[in-house]
Amino acid sequence: MASSMILNPVASSERSRDSSRKKKKKKAARENDRQGQDHIQWKSQAQHQVYSSKLLRALSQVRISSSESAPNETPRRGRAVREASDTVLAMTAKGRSRWSRAILTNRLKLKFRKHNRQKAHATGNSRTKKPRVSVFRLRGKGLPTIQSKARLLGRLVPGCRKQPLPVILDEVTDYIPALEMQIRVMSAIVNLVSSSSSSSSSSSSAAVVTDRRGIPAAQFVEDVRTYLSQLELDVQSALAFLQERLQQYKLVEMKLLAQQRDLQAKIPDIKKCLDIVATLQAKKDAATGEPLVADFEISEGIYSRARIEETDSVCLWLGANVMLDYSCEEATALLQKNLDNAKASLEVLVADLQFLRDQVTITQVTIARVYNWDVHQRRIQLAGASVEDS
Repeated sequence: MASSMILNPVASSERSRDSSRKKKKKKAARENDRQGQDHIQWKSQAQHQVYSSKLLRALSQVRISSSESAPNETPRRGRAVREASDTVLAMTAKGRSRWSRAILTNRLKLKFRKHNRQKAHATGNSRTKKPRVSVFRLRGKGLPTIQSKARLLGRLVPGCRKQPLPVILDEVTDYIPALEMQIRVMSAIVNLVSSSSSSSSSSSSAAVVTDRRGIPAAQFVEDVRTYLSQLELDVQSALAFLQERLQQYKLVEMKLLAQQRDLQAKIPDIKKCLDIVATLQAKKDAATGEPLVADFEISEGIYSRARIEETDSVCLWLGANVMLDYSCEEATALLQKNLDNAKASLEVLVADLQFLRDQVTITQVTIARVYNWDVHQRRIQLAGASVEDS
């Protein structure tokens, strides 16, 4: 006789409710672990270095584009620097958060909007827009304090304007550590790279340390105990300070190496232009009456032959889409002056790099001395404790 099994609906519902609670707890634990890893990630040295290198490349592009613009466009350049730093921060986040995706999307929309605005201005179809009154702004008045603050917080965090409060708080826990890292990197760049920053003199009894072109010189530590007492720091704080200074030296070294590569690529081009002007001048002085036959490189591996008649002037590109007509003598003088300035700048950069590498070596040696001194002190304390126990 087959026995029939009768299920208790109350017990089954309780089991399903317990399983759903366990799933929610596991999901919340995974979210907390992910948030904690994100916070550690933004505070890690590797993430700091990745963001610093990307930011320096982006700022160099902003500097190149701003040098070709008008000199009175300082607010626009400041806006470009802010947009570049935010874009690099979002790219470093790799789109894992809502705010990083919102920043990248807004930059893409702004790019297409600028392109369409330039196109409409060129065709003459631009129309003036009337100012509109936002209904949402009027609707936000009279809200409770918590809702108004949540609305304000949603406006401050990118991509969270219309999101509920739990989503906003989740994004804030990742957005604030990212901003703190951005502030640290920007402050380090401003303190070390700005040419207008004055070198501060040390008032301590240590040896006088000179700076070079805004790069602070490192202090070699002979007595670690005296060094720590003068700074009023413990070992861990001193090591953190030295590691941060070493990272700042690395940032400046990357910037100087980029400038050195630009000058090393610029000097051969200037020499080539000087040779061309000298060839034209020699052809003119010879007065043979025959044209000069030259092969112009149109593209890589593609050349076009041209016949150049005797001429008294040449055209030089000065940058920023500007070309001027010079005589051969004036062009030679200008190119020679640019060549001398480029060589002098390259010599200064080489000296700066040598000075910077010396400071990096001194800082690394100081870190090793402080660490070894701490290990030695701990061993002495352990030996004393073992003697007392025996």
